[in-house]
Amino acid sequence: MYYMELALGQYGGEAPLTIFSCVPIAKGVGAAMVMVSLIVAIYYNVIMSYTLYYMFASMQKVLPWTTCNNEWNTKYCYVRGENITYFTNLIANTSLTLKTAAEEYYNNKVLGANVIEDGVQVSSYNIANLGPIKWDVVLCLLLSWIVVFACLMKGIKSSGKVCAPWVCLPPVGVLIYVLMSLHTKIDENAELIEQDLEPLNEKELIIKDNVIGTMV
Repeated sequence: MYYMELALGQYGGEAPLTIFSCVPIAKGVGAAMVMVSLIVAIYYNVIMSYTLYYMFASMQKVLPWTTCNNEWNTKYCYVRGENITYFTNLIANTSLTLKTAAEEYYNNKVLGANVIEDGVQVSSYNIANLGPIKWDVVLCLLLSWIVVFACLMKGIKSSGKVCAPWVCLPPVGVLIYVLMSLHTKIDENAELIEQDLEPLNEKELIIKDNVIGTMV
């Protein structure tokens, strides 16, 4: 099907709604292609809006989805890599489950699906009760549609100019992430080395004091 779309588009140079005029019985195929493309564009732009949301949220020293001391976190939140024995024992005989900081950030902060008060979930929203509009996510969705419109505004001539910076953005982001990870790793290794050297320094001082005392 995809090959047929490419072949017909390349050969005829027509839009989906007009290319099938050569086969009147298949005119509905062109309309279906447009509808499917519209549906795909809608949910892809929603995913793109979440990407923009996380990109803007990451422009701070401490990433908000790596801690559990925020207003949207519950008391059953934990950070990956930390000791969760206490929390596991706390909910051992209950139906409650632990949730990672990243999961609570997405559900409670980004989507606003749950209402949290004093570390406790007091209510939640669903398909029957959608809750208030998340204006920060709406603005990110609007920005994603603006980008799509800018790419398609003047056809292929404008798409190249608009897409160029967005194509360069992922490798630049990966490079920044790698550099930040290396910097963090270097700091952690330096702290470990300092911790390992502290006992050695104390022993060295004790030996020096003993030697000086013996010489005196």
